[in-house]
Amino acid sequence: MREEVKDSRGNKIGYTETGSNNQVFVYDKMMNRIGYIQNLGNKLQALDKMQNRIATYESNTNATYDKMHNKISNGNVLLNLFFQ
Repeated sequence: MREEVKDSRGNKIGYTETGSNNQVFVYDKMMNRIGYIQNLGNKLQALDKMQNRIATYESNTNATYDKMHNKISNGNVLLNLFFQ
């Protein structure tokens, strides 16, 4: 199922699409795949289109960490990191 991603002003900035294997694919507004979010049980991991890890959300700590495991935010902000 494809869903629009909008910024704080309501402008369309991209799309997400739920795929198989617990993955959510992330596309820019021109429908180019820019990465995906993978469900790993109690963790969600954001990867770019080259499969490089961007960040990880850990549900047990309710925090998002960058690829060096530095805390960057409380809560899940993985999708936001694709559209900075």
